[in-house]
Amino acid sequence: VLLEQKNFSKADNVYLLLKEMYSLKSGSVLYEGGIRKEPVIHPVFLKTSHNTVIKKGGTYLITGGMGGLGFLLANWLGRKYNAKLILIGRSHKESVHEKLMFLQQKGINASYISGDISKINEATTIIEKAKSIYGTIHGIFHAAGIESGTSIFDKDIEEYENVLEPKTKGSIVLEHALKGDSLDFICYFSSTAAIVGDFGFSDYSVANRFLMGYCQHQNEIKSPFKKSIVVCWPLWRDGGMKFSNEQASKLYLKTSGQAYLEKDEGFELLDKILNQNSHQFIVMAGIK
Repeated sequence: VLLEQKNFSKADNVYLLLKEMYSLKSGSVLYEGGIRKEPVIHPVFLKTSHNTVIKKGGTYLITGGMGGLGFLLANWLGRKYNAKLILIGRSHKESVHEKLMFLQQKGINASYISGDISKINEATTIIEKAKSIYGTIHGIFHAAGIESGTSIFDKDIEEYENVLEPKTKGSIVLEHALKGDSLDFICYFSSTAAIVGDFGFSDYSVANRFLMGYCQHQNEIKSPFKKSIVVCWPLWRDGGMKFSNEQASKLYLKTSGQAYLEKDEGFELLDKILNQNSHQFIVMAGIK
């Protein structure tokens, strides 16, 4: 419960809190200006548009670009839009160079820059390097993230913050590193865990819920992005970001009534989502 009742007494606010605590219906609630507000999910019909926000031959930066979903995204953008890609990650492993070679052998113009986008100095250096390689950056896909593997009761604050940082600090730092620029869009890759929970890990759910709020904030202020979009994705079959083992992933899907999202249907949805007027989307693949 979030209270913004400036003219209410402490007793009034305590009463509202107690009222919500004993409510039979659980959920997020905001009291603002004397009005009780709840987030509501509405089904949406995605319209097909011939005017795509992604430019043919445009330059796009992908944070978490060598992760499971980021790498799939890079492959799709390069093949469908002939996009020039700057892939960002913290890894120096040999597998990163193998993935980069894979993209380049397919004729995709891709570069990899190593760095931590949650640190302002490194993020600024990354943006400067990216501009020196390709010039104008047209858009960003913020897909960086760290999986959580232990219950909130079994982790310390450092572990908790480690999962938060790519999505929380990373989002804020990216905005500051791009001050003075004007990009067509930023697309935040969130998760359905922001809505349905994350099996008691807490940090992963909180990090993804932050992206939803921050996206709304970006659309309300003068930011480097003409448009900010957040997509809460379910588990992709080939996209990484699953639970620590296959059994846990299957249990999560079963208890939440979901199925894995297939690669082709995921990118077909993303293509349409980017061209809608709305800014927040939740994708859930149901059991067929």
